[in-house]
Amino acid sequence: GSHGYQAAFDTEIRESSPSTSYADNSTISVDYNSSTRDQQGLIRFGDIFGSGAGVLPTDQPIVKAELVLYATNGTYHDISIYQMLADWSENSTWNTMNDGVSTDGYEALASADDTLYDPGSGDYYAFDVTASLTNWQRDPATNKGWVLRNNGWNGWDFRTSEYGTLSR
Repeated sequence: GSHGYQAAFDTEIRESSPSTSYADNSTISVDYNSSTRDQQGLIRFGDIFGSGAGVLPTDQPIVKAELVLYATNGTYHDISIYQMLADWSENSTWNTMNDGVSTDGYEALASADDTLYDPGSGDYYAFDVTASLTNWQRDPATNKGWVLRNNGWNGWDFRTSEYGTLSR
């Protein structure tokens, strides 16, 4: 809702609670371990390209783009971000995403846009998402956001759009 923007969407999907929606959570946990099993985060900023105030132009080169998240719980493992190819909504669940999101080139790209190595907590962390934004600039209809996946156990938590606006 910052500066009137209303097209931010985020949610968490959990293998351990496959039918539960986490659309209203103020944090998302990206995790993989024997008790919680797989937990994935989904983020999308819709309507970001076009002409007019508050959107990115489609005719200007993108030099660098970052997705900056505020972490509330750190991890000793790596967190990767992948461009989504499949549609989803904030009410998506593990089941509606066909047993979670696979990074197989069909539901999400097989290669990550970026990986954070051992991100901590209580600070801002930035993913380089220049490749995604460049793809979406060429064809804004392909903007389906990202999936975040943990490459090990020990969850990494970050604040969602439901938390509110933070100043950096």
